[in-house]
Amino acid sequence: MRKLEEIAQAEEKKLELAEQYLEEDAALFDEFLKENDRNASEAIKVYDLICLTHTCNPFCFGHVILLIVNKCN
Repeated sequence: MRKLEEIAQAEEKKLELAEQYLEEDAALFDEFLKENDRNASEAIKVYDLICLTHTCNPFCFGHVILLIVNKCN
């Protein structure tokens, strides 16, 4: 009976640790999503600025992407 209690306690500790890791991972993922949203928002602003100052030519879209990447880094 004592051995069963020890096993149960060990499993409970594992579960608590797994819950802690899950909470940490959720917080990191939330921060990733926020950063991704900020980057996307900044990219849209850069693209809008380019379209306002230049003729928005779909054939030079690679140039726009380079400007966005440089702005976000």
